[in-house]
Amino acid sequence: MSASLDHALWLHRRVPVGEWLLFDLHAQGWHGGRGLAFGHVFTAGGMHVASVAQEVLVREIPSVLDESAAGD
Repeated sequence: MSASLDHALWLHRRVPVGEWLLFDLHAQGWHGGRGLAFGHVFTAGGMHVASVAQEVLVREIPSVLDESAAGD
């Protein structure tokens, strides 16, 4: 299970939403079930038009099948 803890979008220029855009996302770090990623949005011509950041929380949920197999 995952949840977004925080996210932000910075628009540097007008974004041509009717055209192709490249979204380049990189995970910056991961520890204790929390992660941080930064991304950049570029036009087809290579112009940087926006930046994004997101912090995420991830937890593993044990499966019911996993619990029943452990008792065998």
